[in-house]
Formats: sequence, structure tokens, C-alpha cells
Amino acid sequence: MNKLEATNQHLVSLVETGLPTLSLQLQQLLSGNFTLQLTAPPPAVATATATATLAPLPRILPSPATESQYTSAHASPLNRSPSPPLQPEPQQPWEQEELPAYRMCRTIKTVEGLWREWTVGLPGKPSITALDSRWGSRWRAGRHSELQWYSLRFEVIKEIRRTAGTQRLSEEAAMWAVNLQQRQIGCSLDQFCKKLRAGRKARITL
Repeated sequence: MNKLEATNQHLVSLVETGLPTLSLQLQQLLSGNFTLQLTAPPPAVATATATATLAPLPRILPSPATESQYTSAHASPLNRSPSPPLQPEPQQPWEQEELPAYRMCRTIKTVEGLWREWTVGLPGKPSITALDSRWGSRWRAGRHSELQWYSLRFEVIKEIRRTAGTQRLSEEAAMWAVNLQQRQIGCSLDQFCKKLRAGRKARITL
């Protein structure tokens, strides 16, 4: 009880002491003579406050997998390794080859021999079929004697193919049939070629 009474007396004294000051401040505020004074905090306090306010946020580091995906997807072009310079495409072997100057064999006397040169090729030589397939007529162009020789011997090849078609034979079997015709006639290969050409033109005329 004594403590309670002492506390009440202390509060009463504080109110009595503070009322004149509070009344005076109210009068100054209402009359416009009240002055509000702000006091800046000490420099140490201000610096500490600014440092606390501008402290950087904690950095969240991505996991290795995420960082790898991000780097792969958003890599800067400046960080990429330069592309290798374009290299010219290598030339194909046949583009480097020179036009062959092949001369057909003049010593072949039979249909069989001509057929072998045409389809298989003489030892160490390309076949006429391979030359035609690769170069067309260019391998013999500009050589009049070769053009004539090729054209006349081609009559035998056409006859073999015609015989294979009409008699339903393989070209090999048709070749032996035409070879037999030459032997039965008993003429040279050159004469036999001319006879075949004359017979073909006769059939065309008919």
C-alpha cells in the first residue's frame, strides 16, 4: 500500500509539473509561434543507417545443372569460338581426270573380239562402254578416223542387241549367234560391219 501511494504521488507531481509546459506549447502552436526543431543524428549513426539501408541483397547462386543450361542457351556470340573458314569442296576423281585419247584396236578381226573390247575392255584399257558412260562422245571428238571406226563397229553392237531382243536371248548368247554369221559368210570384220549397215538401212526403208 505504501508503494502504491508513493507511485500515485509521483504521478501527480509529474502531471502538475508538466501541465504548465504543455499548456505553453499548445498556446505557441495555436498562435503560430511554435518552432519545430529537428536534430540530425551523429555522423556515425547516419553512416551506419545508410550502410544498413544500402546493403546488397544476398546472391542466389544457381545449381551447376541450371547454370550449365543457362550458359548453353544464352551464351553471348562474343564468347563463342569462331567458325572455321569454309573450305572448297574437294574435286571428285573424275573432275581431275583428263579427257582420254583412246584409239580403238585395229587388229581385232572377229565379232567376239570386238564385243570384248566394247564391254570388258582390252587388257589395261577401259571398255568402250565405260568411255561412253563417262565421257559420252567427247573421248573421240575431233578425230575423224576414230569417229568413222567407232560408227562402223557400232553396227555389230546394234546387231547383237537386236538379235537378243528378237530371239529373246542374253546379249552374250546373241553375240555368239552374230559371230557365227560372220564365220559363215567368211568375210572380214570391216566387210561384215558394212553388210550389217546395208541390211539395217534396207529394213528401215521397208
